Amino acid sequence: IGVTATNWSSGAGTEQRDVSCSLEVVEWPEILGLPEPLRPVFEQWSSIFTAVDGGSLSQQDRTKLDKHGNSSFTYGEVEFVSFSKILAACDVQPGETFVDLGSGTGKALYIAAMGNYGFSRCVGIEFLPGLHTEAIALRDKVYAGDFGHVQMDATIDLVQGDMAAEDWPAYADVLYASSICFTEELMEKIGEMAQRLKPGARFCTLKVWPGAEQFFDTIHSAWFKMSWGRITVYVLRRKA
Repeated sequence: IGVTATNWSSGAGTEQRDVSCSLEVVEWPEILGLPEPLRPVFEQWSSIFTAVDGGSLSQQDRTKLDKHGNSSFTYGEVEFVSFSKILAACDVQPGETFVDLGSGTGKALYIAAMGNYGFSRCVGIEFLPGLHTEAIALRDKVYAGDFGHVQMDATIDLVQGDMAAEDWPAYADVLYASSICFTEELMEKIGEMAQRLKPGARFCTLKVWPGAEQFFDTIHSAWFKMSWGRITVYVLRRKA
């Protein structure tokens, strides 16, 4: 990096000269941002999804179903470190149920199930059939021991369906929706459904629907890294 330095000396005015310095950029491994107990979990979670290309599967499904014009089907994935911090902000209580609206191949579900947060059940709702089929195949491999012994506190339930039609408000305690590209119509529908959540339920979303403040308090918001970049995540809690 070349910079210009200005030296001041009494009675001599100023003197400008070019100086050189070097900047060393060191990549900080993602795993070092985790507490020690979560590091082996991260390694095992990564091994489960090493050969999975959810983006391509989503692209294929959207082409078959002619969904490219609907931004709600835009594909993105969570990152382990960021999503672990998001769940930590939710103050999970033992036995609660986690729901991922638009669960893809299941990355968020396994973070919730493997991270010792206290969930007893993790439910993924996914509309696109190719992603749903891949999620089932992965779950079968995990249960069969293909990735070694995977310690999970929660069961993994996978539902192929429309998040705007499934009855997730009846059982969800903590929810996540990668909603940044959801249409206004879908956000309004989700907001309407979310009113039926039990008091104290937490909803993690990338954008907030109009009127949410009437039924929810924002208990946490921060920038988090996702597969496409950094974005604000809002953690909302259903009012009593």
